[in-house]
Amino acid sequence: MLITIASVSFGVGLPAAWIGIPGWTVPAVAVPAVVCVAGLLLLRPGLLRHPVPAPHRRRRVAGTG
Repeated sequence: MLITIASVSFGVGLPAAWIGIPGWTVPAVAVPAVVCVAGLLLLRPGLLRHPVPAPHRRRRVAGTG
């Protein structure tokens, strides 16, 4: 999570510095955003995964064997 916070701060901080936004606002926005997303992923672990049917539950198409 620390690596993610650092990455998000770096990714948001470069454009913020380029635009002229004060540096203290970047971690003030990035850290709560990362913590909220981490909490959502803990509550709903399949949130980012595509639902792929298990091989034994797939329908067989006629003529494919």
